[in-house]
Amino acid sequence: MLEIPEAHARSSEISTLLKDKQVSAVEVLSSPHKFAFFTDPVSCYPELLIDRRIEGARAQGGQIEMLFDRDLRLVLNDGINMRVLAPEAKRPLKHQLLLTLSDGSALCCSVQMYGGLHLYQSGENGNSYFQVARDKPNPLSSAFDADYFRSLIRSV
Repeated sequence: MLEIPEAHARSSEISTLLKDKQVSAVEVLSSPHKFAFFTDPVSCYPELLIDRRIEGARAQGGQIEMLFDRDLRLVLNDGINMRVLAPEAKRPLKHQLLLTLSDGSALCCSVQMYGGLHLYQSGENGNSYFQVARDKPNPLSSAFDADYFRSLIRSV
């Protein structure tokens, strides 16, 4: 399960290593997984992602929101294992999403037990967990201070 610190670290890695790279190929469900959850229809992922430029990523609680140009978003959550692969690296046979990038590198996402790989336009993600993570102060930020923490306790 993606935890808040891991989501922050991986978002930073994506923003550093993949920013401004363009998606040149997309493979979805090379290895089907009953608990890999996608936005329907999954067959649209290549059409929507190819030729998109990665603008960065940000943590939203324990979720990673990848930002693409033209306001496209890919949210990775729960049991998603991500690996950035060098251009010369052998691609794994089993994965649920593989984004090959313009320089030959790739982002490989595989589901451990269960996980979501949700693609949507900015502002269209209605998932309540995502919205709370986006709208409430992050425990790693200065906004999550003693006063905010006490307000949480008082509300219980």
